[in-house]
Amino acid sequence: MGVAVSAGALVLVQATTQPPNPAPLLSKHEVVARMVAMNAARTRALHAFSAWRSYHVQYDGIGDASAAMTVRVEFHQPGPKIFTIVSESGSAMLRHHVLEPLVKAEIRDAVITSSQGSAIVPANYEFHLLATPADNPGGGYVLEATPHADRNRFLFRGTIWLSANDFGIKRIKGKLPRSPSFWVKSATFDYHSQKVGDFWLPASNQTLAHLRFFGHATLDICFHDFVLTSISPVGPYTSSGESP
Repeated sequence: MGVAVSAGALVLVQATTQPPNPAPLLSKHEVVARMVAMNAARTRALHAFSAWRSYHVQYDGIGDASAAMTVRVEFHQPGPKIFTIVSESGSAMLRHHVLEPLVKAEIRDAVITSSQGSAIVPANYEFHLLATPADNPGGGYVLEATPHADRNRFLFRGTIWLSANDFGIKRIKGKLPRSPSFWVKSATFDYHSQKVGDFWLPASNQTLAHLRFFGHATLDICFHDFVLTSISPVGPYTSSGESP
C-alpha cells in the first residue's frame, strides 16, 4: 500500500510541476495590431517627461575629427517634443553639417508625429513577420518594415524586435531612405530601447553616416536621466484590439 501511495504522490508532483502551455503564436496581422495598440496606449499614458541626450560623432576620412552635443528634451501632451541644445564642442564642420541637421530633422519628425500619431503603423509601412518567440533566441517577435513609397516623411527600412510580453519595441535596425543633410549621403542605424516602468523609452542609437565627400562618420546618441513627470496606467492588451 505504501508503494502505491508513493507512486500516486509522484504522479501528482509531476503533474503540478509541468510548465504551463506556451501562449499561442500570433499571425503577422495580430502582432502588428498589438504593437500599434500598445504603442498608442503608452503614448496616451505618457503625459509629460524630460530627458537628456548626449550626441557624439567621430569622423574617419582624410584625417579625423570629432564633435559632441548635449540636448535637453521636454515633452508635454499634446506635444511636440521641445529640443534645447545645451552645449556643443569639437569640430565646427561636424557640428554644423551633421549634428545640427540631425537635431533639426528630429524636431521636424517630432512635429509630424505629434500631429499624425505614431509613425510605425500600417498606413506608413508594409510589415512581414520574420520570427516568433518559438524560433527567436530573444524570445519575442521580429518584423521587417518597408515604407510605402507615397509616405512623405523620414521613414526607415529595416527590422523591428518586439517584446513578447507587451509588444514594446526593443530594437530597430535599418536604413534611412532620406538623408538629414546634403553632407550625409546615406545612413544606417541601430536603435535600442529601455523599459522604464510601463514605458519603452530610448536607450541608445548608433548611426553610421557615409559622408558625401571623403569618409564616414559614426554617430552615437545616449538617452539618459528620464523623469516621467505625468503618467497614467497603461493596462494590458484586450481582444478588442485596444489597450484600456
